[in-house]
Amino acid sequence: MVPPTVSVEIKDKKVFIKGKEGEFAIEIPKQLSIEKTDSQLVIKRCADNKMARSLHGLYRSLINNGIIGVERL
Repeated sequence: MVPPTVSVEIKDKKVFIKGKEGEFAIEIPKQLSIEKTDSQLVIKRCADNKMARSLHGLYRSLINNGIIGVERL
């Protein structure tokens, strides 16, 4: 869930996160896709192999930590 004090913008395969304490940007690998719905970000795997599953968990954590970081630094 994205807090109301944080803005998230998705352009191509890049995610830009801005909050009161700073900014964070990350590029999503080709094995994943991301979309924003209401106040949530949804990360999906394009395949169900071991690499895609590993990247899914890694990028979910990286983006979540980025949201927390720009909000509460």
